[in-house]
Amino acid sequence: MPPPPQTGELCPLSPLPPLAGVALEAYRLAVEAWGTPGLGASASAAVPAGMAAPAPPPDGSPAPTARDSPSPVRALARLRELHAQVGRVDLRRVHPTWWLRALQDESPAVRRLVATRSPAEVGWELSRRWGQSHEPSGAVAVADSQTGAAAESRADSVQQAGSAAVDPEIVSWVLALWTERLVGGEPLSEDDPLVIRAVAGLSLRSLYRLCRGVGLAKAVLAEGETAAVGAADLVRARARWLAGRLGEVDDRVRAWAQRDQKAAGIETLPYHRRWASLGLISLARLLAEAPPFRVRWALQQIPYPVARRIRSWMPTLQRRSEAVSRLEARLLKAAWDRLTLEGRLTRTANDSNPG
Repeated sequence: MPPPPQTGELCPLSPLPPLAGVALEAYRLAVEAWGTPGLGASASAAVPAGMAAPAPPPDGSPAPTARDSPSPVRALARLRELHAQVGRVDLRRVHPTWWLRALQDESPAVRRLVATRSPAEVGWELSRRWGQSHEPSGAVAVADSQTGAAAESRADSVQQAGSAAVDPEIVSWVLALWTERLVGGEPLSEDDPLVIRAVAGLSLRSLYRLCRGVGLAKAVLAEGETAAVGAADLVRARARWLAGRLGEVDDRVRAWAQRDQKAAGIETLPYHRRWASLGLISLARLLAEAPPFRVRWALQQIPYPVARRIRSWMPTLQRRSEAVSRLEARLLKAAWDRLTLEGRLTRTANDSNPG
């Protein structure tokens, strides 16, 4: 009888990509807290019971080093903080259309339960969409640690077709699981790509302005300043500024921009929609280069239909081009700088990033 095949013969595995973003930071913090894998003498702290030491990173990953945490205690605290940020969804940073999508396949009883036990914004939106009753206070019910009166009062208000109040254990499961399609993430920082800071950090009106600005910049590449003929004075001034910022345009770059305009099928749209659609395509290409988990977190903060359209425009790995990405990044930065000079980019209330 021949020897049994090795695991690799049964399930050949492709090489894992290098760690990046949150995964890389978590690994480095784990090494600082518990020591380098395979080097017991360098372990800086004992591994807590029930938690294994981190496995070595895939080939090609940067060597794990202590970065911001000067001690194992601080590294472990930062690791816990990171886990809380990534593992728990901040509903204030999720557009209501994503809440509705997360609950679209749930029963009326589950929707009613979520509406009465969730933050006010969630409850009011569900009430408007599905006609669920929602108390004006709308805040998350937190039971008093001594009497539990708040929890009892809220539980009594949620009943299923004449039955008794919902079992507290069921309530906890529902509130924990209804957001399973959503993801958490760290607050924005200067380390995030500009496209992530734009999608997740700007108000929707400002993001639309930015898309128009990026689309205008690409139109300037294709047509020069004549791209804004017939537009308002401010837009024509913006086009002249962008033309100066972008400088001399190579014939190949101009031809690429012209092809992009035709491929987008926007010739019949009015100016403002034409440029906004063209700019949205540029953002989609840049998002394709960003860490996927961070992209998902950012897209949750804009209307779901828009996010779905962006997803459809994001090129696959085989269709990405480094040269195109550099051009798109240049257009985004030029539009960002111009609109910043005009004072027309407003950040969201939840964005604490000063950059």
